[in-house]
Amino acid sequence: MNLNDLKNFFGLHEKSLVPNVGIGTTNPTLALSIASETAPGVSVTSYGAIFPEFLGYRAGGTEASPTPPTAGQGLVGLAGRGYTGSGFTTDKGYIKISASETWSATANGNYMVFATTNDGATSTAERMRIDPAGNVGVGTSGPSAPLHIAAAGNEPLLVDSTSANGPSIRFNGSGATFSGNIGAALSAGLTGSNSSDMGIAVSPGNAIRFGHIGSASKMQITSSGNVGIGTTGPASKLHINGSGAGGGVCVTSDGTCSAVPAGGEISAETTLNTGADYAEYFEAEENLSEGDLVGLNANSGKVRGYRLGDYLIGLVSTDPGVIGNSKLAKNKDTVLVALVGQVPFVEDQVIVKEGKVFTHDNKPIGYLLATGNVYINLSSADEAQNRRLDEKDRQIASLKSKNEEKEKQIELLIERLNAIEKSLIKNRQ
Repeated sequence: MNLNDLKNFFGLHEKSLVPNVGIGTTNPTLALSIASETAPGVSVTSYGAIFPEFLGYRAGGTEASPTPPTAGQGLVGLAGRGYTGSGFTTDKGYIKISASETWSATANGNYMVFATTNDGATSTAERMRIDPAGNVGVGTSGPSAPLHIAAAGNEPLLVDSTSANGPSIRFNGSGATFSGNIGAALSAGLTGSNSSDMGIAVSPGNAIRFGHIGSASKMQITSSGNVGIGTTGPASKLHINGSGAGGGVCVTSDGTCSAVPAGGEISAETTLNTGADYAEYFEAEENLSEGDLVGLNANSGKVRGYRLGDYLIGLVSTDPGVIGNSKLAKNKDTVLVALVGQVPFVEDQVIVKEGKVFTHDNKPIGYLLATGNVYINLSSADEAQNRRLDEKDRQIASLKSKNEEKEKQIELLIERLNAIEKSLIKNRQ
């Protein structure tokens, strides 16, 4: 039964007589108004292939001369109003379908708006829109993607799950060739339905994990900002853990790793650092300060402040660029010794002659630089040469000592000869 059927039933053939129909009310405000204290609803039941529906027809102009709806004009809506104690409000929540263009036989674009009124307020605002292309906008009236969320807060999207592993969002590419998960993984590995997928998850302790679904993470960023590759407990800003061929780090500019590093190794075309020397850790017999001369005690195998008879090792490092034997760094009685590079030195421990720097026992240390530092490049060969020089010095010293002894013996012989000569002359007289 349509409106005309109702008017015919009630004998309302002239529109000007009774334009509105009221059921349960004597004061209808619309073409059909229904009022009830017990069942204020409309029930529509359908059987067979036809389903119940609510239709809204919209045209401009008049019934006699209708015109197509234009962009922005509503086509149909469902709204809610309420009584405030003094009267009923206007629409405070609604679903509305509107034209997005001027309609024609070939153009029927439209969009759908959902609006509500917040608690403690009276102004109704649009909350969600489905645009003509099917894009859904939440908090925006101009969605630019299938789902576009805009909010003033820093958590525009909240995903809850009762799963023990926490919620996740799955992404599938064309034909499931490319897929992955983003979510919260409370277990040791990432969670998902496909073990070949990659995933990103937030684990206990607020660490971000990257890896394959169902396996331990391949990379992790901790809450302190440390990045771990091959480890879930990075101990520094970048911690890489690997073993065997390919387990190290390769740094290139052309994408080709010609020298594949093993675990714990780094392969790079060029390394840049601001340090000025190559240094290594040594076990030490005593505390040493930056710039001190360092010698190796052959008896103990440990270093100390250089003294006569020691092997000359180098100088205590001040600004190392490369550090070797760093596993000793955590030990208490160790010192970092510069072996090659530009190093400051303690002036009263050396002798400077003609641009060269020597120990007090005349062993060469290196060359004096304009900066006031010394360039050192000590090696075992240098020490061997120093040893040979020391041996020659000892031989020369021994020869000098022997020569002095001979000279003393000659002087004694001369004194005896002189005494004999004097005795002979006296006897002749």
